[in-house]
Amino acid sequence: MPLLYKDFIKKSLVYLASKVLVTHKPYVIAIIGSVGKTTAREAIYTVLSKKHSVRTSEKSLTTDIGVPLTILGCPYSISTFTGWVQNFSVALRQVFFTKNYPQYVILEIDGQAKGEIARLVEWLSIDMLVVTTIGEIPAHVEHFETPESLRSEYALILKALKEDSKVVVYEDDEYSRSLRSALHLTISYGSSESADISNEDYIVVYEHVKPVGLSFQLKKPALNEAVVVRGTLGMHAVNAILASMAVLQALGEHPYSMNSLFEKMSLPLGRMKILPGIKDSIIFDDSYNSSPVAVEELIAVTKKVNSKRKILVLGDMFELGRFSTQVHREIGRECVGFDMLLCVGVRSRFIKEGALEAGVLPETIFHFDTAEKAGAYLQNILEAGDFVAVKGSQNMRMERCVEEIMLEPLKKEKLLVRQSEEWLGR
Repeated sequence: MPLLYKDFIKKSLVYLASKVLVTHKPYVIAIIGSVGKTTAREAIYTVLSKKHSVRTSEKSLTTDIGVPLTILGCPYSISTFTGWVQNFSVALRQVFFTKNYPQYVILEIDGQAKGEIARLVEWLSIDMLVVTTIGEIPAHVEHFETPESLRSEYALILKALKEDSKVVVYEDDEYSRSLRSALHLTISYGSSESADISNEDYIVVYEHVKPVGLSFQLKKPALNEAVVVRGTLGMHAVNAILASMAVLQALGEHPYSMNSLFEKMSLPLGRMKILPGIKDSIIFDDSYNSSPVAVEELIAVTKKVNSKRKILVLGDMFELGRFSTQVHREIGRECVGFDMLLCVGVRSRFIKEGALEAGVLPETIFHFDTAEKAGAYLQNILEAGDFVAVKGSQNMRMERCVEEIMLEPLKKEKLLVRQSEEWLGR
């Protein structure tokens, strides 16, 4: 896309989104962090949409183009002139003709490049800020001089808060806690005793000896029944639900009777989803994207699951810059205790090196150039009861590995990420 054309589109979208916010005055909830934003968005949408009209994006639209598109209710189809004209038509209707605009708008925000958040705060006003995990080495750090400079970019979002805004913060991450605001009411969530909304450790739920979801009890506030989520595992889902309950508390609503909502909560594709695999295996599909914090969580979850064999399939992590070799090697050192480790991509050779340094047996480690080759290898060696955890950065296309071993490949459009024509053509 020509630079002038893209700049024109951005300015037009921002102008129209600003007009929508001024005209309709929705309550704006912005979610920011390195990982966990999309699942938190789905949990917040789940609890708010029970009583209110809510708008959010169907996909992760986190950039300075994606945020106005969400406000305008437009899909991300701006790469062609036809798509831009269609979006412009939708946007104009939102500004001038729509009377019943949603009461709430939930936005995802990410600092993928320097200046993105700075540009957003020039026009965006936020009623509530939700901070998920940021971490020591956040995603997209490659585009910044240091992790500290990226975290400083995140902190710019505080400039968009109104005088009466509220902040919801993930208490277990010191870098997330740094976005507390002394000027605004802050409600915290997490496993820490100091958190306002906190949980007991989750347990894996099994049916016919297969993992199907998770269950956990709240410590604060105490609820009579456990919260159950099906189709996923890991603290990302727990934290997302805690964040949604913190949002309710910040809005003056108590999260009682919300437990049952989460069992059938819509889960984003490629984010720690449980899928049936060939030969009666289980796939743990976390192929959407990758970062150090997210891989560590995947490893922790896989260790917690009871299964015949545990197989890790880890692709390259992108956008880590000068930290790439170090971080990949550190991840490798954590891959102890698994039956097999499959590494995919050039950078993942350092995962292999780290695993060998930690004492993982060489005969249990395999390396592949592409996700498809890793999937083809798995087709031949999988056995009933195997648990296969798959993760890698977006450009590694790890969903192609999942496609090779999933039980229902004909349903891949509904079950896997990046199944649009644009992605399939790459």
